[in-house]
Amino acid sequence: MRRFAVMLGIGLLLLSQSAQANTKILITGGGNALLMMDCETLLMPGGGDDALYIASRRTVIIVQPGWGHDMIIGDCGTTRGALLIFGAGIRATDIVHEGNIFRHRSNGDTVTLAGACIETVFTTP
Repeated sequence: MRRFAVMLGIGLLLLSQSAQANTKILITGGGNALLMMDCETLLMPGGGDDALYIASRRTVIIVQPGWGHDMIIGDCGTTRGALLIFGAGIRATDIVHEGNIFRHRSNGDTVTLAGACIETVFTTP
């Protein structure tokens, strides 16, 4: 069994899954969500300021317009190959890459990488 923990403000939830199962975690609403992953995971943080702790190269994070100011925290040795997908309506020309920060030109939303090595993908040409 693979395990992962999810901490959302006041609580900690520990879940298990079989090696064949996929997990989808959806964060909606305001920010300040803290997630720790060690499995195949899809994260879709909502608006607000989220801290996403990841520990797997099988993690996919999808941000949509108005995502806020998120930080993705992890170790490059375990997160290399994880994906950050900029969702519908976000073009590569909308994003400025400055060091470890991806900033949306028009609204100032940011994704900051703290130790995590992540590949980026844009769904809108």
